[in-house]
Amino acid sequence: MRYEHYDKLETRDPEDRDRDFFGRLPNLIALALSGSGWARQLAGVDPNAVTSRAALEQLPVLRKSNLLALQKQDPPFGGFNVTAPGKVRRLLMSPGPIFEPEGAGKDWWGAARALFAAGFRAGDVVHNSLSYHLTPGGFMMESGAFQARRLYRHPGFPQDPARCGGESRQGRRLAQARSRLRRGAARFTAAGIGRTRRQGAAMLRHRRARRHRL
Repeated sequence: MRYEHYDKLETRDPEDRDRDFFGRLPNLIALALSGSGWARQLAGVDPNAVTSRAALEQLPVLRKSNLLALQKQDPPFGGFNVTAPGKVRRLLMSPGPIFEPEGAGKDWWGAARALFAAGFRAGDVVHNSLSYHLTPGGFMMESGAFQARRLYRHPGFPQDPARCGGESRQGRRLAQARSRLRRGAARFTAAGIGRTRRQGAAMLRHRRARRHRL
């Protein structure tokens, strides 16, 4: 089977990729410094000096455990945003809790490339069991699927927004929609798949029985 690439960026020469990344990185750091949180985190950093892997390694790491406290001091994002909260598309919250903004750009979370690499293709029905409430998971996966559809001009990947409901409802949705691909937390998804197999077998027997009676 021929291996497919999402786009030409994935087949670039590594040196070309580095030149592109580090050519754009100084402007990205300069933009980040306009946020009060990043200004504190990167105090003393000269954006124009960060043009290599060695220089990048010297930047201080912002850890999730520290971000939690910083966001409490300066809600909602701890100053690590360069767009005002009132101008973002969504204000979301991940476990921690960590608050996260979603912008208005296409495939804001960059999920399309990962979905393509995982084997998502035209015509696949996707059972998305990540939550659309509070957390960004459901939106991450859905926006990625729609971006991949735009790039490849095909109808897929239809979304089954299926996070709400217990194992029984998950199983019924999976069996009825015939989803080939599933996204979600591993334990929750595995439980739904197990339920689907049991319900799928029951539905199969039911159909055979009806055909026999007819």
